[in-house]
Amino acid sequence: MGKSFKKASIYFILIIFCFYVLFNIIYFQLKIMNFYWYIMMSVTFILISIVYLKGIIFSLLSSLIIIFIYGSYSLYFSIHYNRSYQIYDYFWLIIIPLFAYLSGLFGDHIRQLSNSEEKLVELKEKIATRDEITNLHNEKEFYHNLEEEIHLAKRQEFDLSLMLIRLKFYDQLVAQNGQKKVNKIIRKISDLIPQAVRKEDKEYIIKDDTFAIILPFCDPQFSLKIKDRVKEKLGEIIIRDDGYEEVFNLDLQLALVSFDNDIKGPFELKERAEEALNYDVR
Repeated sequence: MGKSFKKASIYFILIIFCFYVLFNIIYFQLKIMNFYWYIMMSVTFILISIVYLKGIIFSLLSSLIIIFIYGSYSLYFSIHYNRSYQIYDYFWLIIIPLFAYLSGLFGDHIRQLSNSEEKLVELKEKIATRDEITNLHNEKEFYHNLEEEIHLAKRQEFDLSLMLIRLKFYDQLVAQNGQKKVNKIIRKISDLIPQAVRKEDKEYIIKDDTFAIILPFCDPQFSLKIKDRVKEKLGEIIIRDDGYEEVFNLDLQLALVSFDNDIKGPFELKERAEEALNYDVR
């Protein structure tokens, strides 16, 4: 049962309960119907609530059972106690299955919508390749592109480097400034990184506090120059908020690794970069 269906079920049951409370107030205050009808109305309210949760198959089965009990009861009293029934006494034979069917149909429809919503959310998560805050490609796309670049580097024998940038004390920064402002800092970093790298380089955000840059056709010596440019560019971040400027001198960790044929794939290359990142304690 999906979250959306659970929420809709709670609201639906609450609405039915409110109507039932209102019905009880009217019955006990105005006495506009006999007790026999009160019982049947109560059964109808309960049935509507249950079959909404159980579905249309349960509604049909439960309606048949209730109609059988109601019909047997009416026939018994008619024969043994000579009780006469009016036409309107039999309208429950129509009302109960009708309400049960509609409630079950409505419940099934809401359940289908909830399942469709969950599938769409799962599909969105699977196919989403960009981060909502920075609009940079995310970790999934990073691994995909890094694997392609590794294959090209092996085939064409060109240099390939990977740079990681981690914002230190991310949690403390959020606690001190709030998530909204930190998101602006992250967005500003994503805007500044392309200004420090080449056009052919590819930027990603792979964690909330970590950026990655794939540097194709870049030897170790030149990649160090790019690393220095990135570090200089991100040394001071200026955030403009409601007409005010706020300067952040961020603590950043930068790591740079070059691909070699001993590296088996993108995961190992990234792992080496993370190991190098941990040694950058400046």
